[in-house]
Amino acid sequence: MSRIPIVLVSCLLLSTLACGAPADPGANEQVANKTPAPATAAEPKPAEPAPVTPARSAEPAAVAPAEEPPTEEPPAEANVEAPSEPASGSPTDWKPPPGADIRSDAVIAPGTPPENAAAFKSLPNAKGDGPPVSAIGANGIHFDSLVVGRGFEKSRCVEPTDTFDVEIDDRANICLRIVHPAGAEETLTVTWAKTGGHGSRTSKVTVKDAHAYLTRSYLPLKKTGYQGEWTATITTEDGTELASVSFTVK
Repeated sequence: MSRIPIVLVSCLLLSTLACGAPADPGANEQVANKTPAPATAAEPKPAEPAPVTPARSAEPAAVAPAEEPPTEEPPAEANVEAPSEPASGSPTDWKPPPGADIRSDAVIAPGTPPENAAAFKSLPNAKGDGPPVSAIGANGIHFDSLVVGRGFEKSRCVEPTDTFDVEIDDRANICLRIVHPAGAEETLTVTWAKTGGHGSRTSKVTVKDAHAYLTRSYLPLKKTGYQGEWTATITTEDGTELASVSFTVK
C-alpha cells in the first residue's frame, strides 16, 4: 500500500477525534463550584394582624335573579346623525329590513316616540351592534339581541327554545344584549306571568354603565305548579315596555 493514503487517513482520523471530543465535564463542575451562593435575605418581622370585620349579609334575591356577565368594551365616539321621525303604519310583528343602517329611521319600529327615536340615533355605532329587536326607551336603550334558551354559556343563551320541560329543564333563560348610553347605570324589571295563574314574579336586571352589556334573567322551574303558558315582560325604570316574550312549560 502506498504511504500517501496512509498519511491522509491518519490526518482524517485525527481531525475527527479533535472535532468530536466532548467538553470536559470536570471543568464545568469546577466553574459551577466557584459560583458564590446567593445571600439569604433576612426574614421580615411579621406584621400585626388587621382586625377582622364581619361580612355583611347579602339581601335576599328575587325569585328569578338576574346574572351579570362581564360588560363589553365601551366603543369610541361616533358621528351623530340628526334625529328625524320614524316611519309609521306597519304591523305589530314588524321587523327591521335586512341590511339597513342600524341607526337609521328604517330600523325604528312604528309608533316609537320621536324623542326616543332621536336618543336612539344619537348612540354610537359600535362594533358588534345590530338593529334593535325591541322597543326603544327614552334614552335610546334597546336590545339588539334577545334569546330564550335552555342553557347559558359565555354570556349567551344556548339551545334556543320556546318550550321547556320540568322533568328536564331547571330554568327558563332570557339572554339580552342591551345597548344604551355609556356612563349611566340603570335597572330593568322582568315580570314573569303565567296565563291563568295568580300573581306574578319579578326580577331585576342591572345594566352597567357601558355602551353594550350582555346579561340574562331566568325563571326557576319546579315540577309542581309551573306547567302552562308564560309571558316575560321587560320594562325600563320609567315603565316603558321594551320587549315581551312567551314560552310554554310542560
